[in-house]
Amino acid sequence: MPTSTKSTQTEVCGTTVSAIVPARNEEATIASAVESLAAQPEITEIIVVNDQSNDGTAAELKRLSARLAQLRIIEYQRCQVGKQASVLNLIGIELII
Repeated sequence: MPTSTKSTQTEVCGTTVSAIVPARNEEATIASAVESLAAQPEITEIIVVNDQSNDGTAAELKRLSARLAQLRIIEYQRCQVGKQASVLNLIGIELII
């Protein structure tokens, strides 16, 4: 009889989750956020959208990607800035204000 752990449910049901994380100048917090997501067994993909950070966010993400296979980094370089705009444009939604 199968146990009712999250990992068993994930394997049996084939459920996967992709987490999208907007980031702009998050050098101090991005590692803990990504590592927390990576520790969740149902999260199979972590997509970080780095929105024109001018601190060490990109370097921190590069360091994390060397050891976390599920981490995907998108460097967002569009004239419309902001975390919400970068994620909405990534998934194909134009933000009109």
